[in-house]
Amino acid sequence: MITYASLIIAVIAIGLAAMPIYNAYVKGQQPNFGHTLAGINVPLTPSQLAIINNASNANFETAGEMFLNQSLKNIAVPVSTTNALIVNGKVSVIYLGATSCIYCGENRWAMALALGKFGKFSSLYKGYSALQDGDVPTLYWTPATYNASSGVTWGSNYTSSYISFLPIEYQSPISAGFQIQSLPYFQQQAQASGMQQYVLATNMIANLNTFQGTPYTIWGRSVVPGVDSVAFANDTTSLANMTHAQVLNQIAHPNNQFAWTQYLGADLYIAMTCSSINNAAPICSLPAIKGIQKANGY
Repeated sequence: MITYASLIIAVIAIGLAAMPIYNAYVKGQQPNFGHTLAGINVPLTPSQLAIINNASNANFETAGEMFLNQSLKNIAVPVSTTNALIVNGKVSVIYLGATSCIYCGENRWAMALALGKFGKFSSLYKGYSALQDGDVPTLYWTPATYNASSGVTWGSNYTSSYISFLPIEYQSPISAGFQIQSLPYFQQQAQASGMQQYVLATNMIANLNTFQGTPYTIWGRSVVPGVDSVAFANDTTSLANMTHAQVLNQIAHPNNQFAWTQYLGADLYIAMTCSSINNAAPICSLPAIKGIQKANGY
């Protein structure tokens, strides 16, 4: 059984064959629940939002070079390929997650960093995974209905000239553990929403038949059925015990494996996206991004 103590490492390597992604973290009692619900759904301040939107290219380059010289590792999630979904004339990035999911909570930091190199967020919100599934500080794309018995939020406050971002987030009581629904549920909810782009996105996920749990993302032509880079701690502190301000400060001034791993996760997503948009965005010209594309066959 995975205990809380086993999470106090910089990088966690989970073999997908060992257990399903959605059950990779075993729920149980923990010494504390960090900063439980402190500021939930509060938007980031302009200076905090700028850390995501304006992250230095040098940080992405450093993390990418660390990956290429094997001083920074990522977990071996198999990436498959598909035809990109085109929405509003742009390649789509599709995300299916859950507010209760600890791996979604950790992964949204890297996702936001990657997306910030193709466009801008006008708002992001402070959030947490479920209290009994890590209670880790995270970002929400939109304010969560975290006491809903069951529901879905769609969309974000994000604009880009290069990609269309289609986030789908399952909502359930944050006081409980991890919860998710089957793909037919999301297809039905998408139909009920009347938003054709989400009908197409949920049907695409169902037709690919690779969904095992959350987070599940599609970066243009690259299908990622899990998390590429996982970091739940810096050298001394677990993510569950960090505030949002502390996480953002580490991202703004990376100097430990936690922060560099977030940039590595972003680099991998950037490399996939760049390959799907013919390397049209300026970030695609970074040597490390080109090296990752070559090394990983994106």
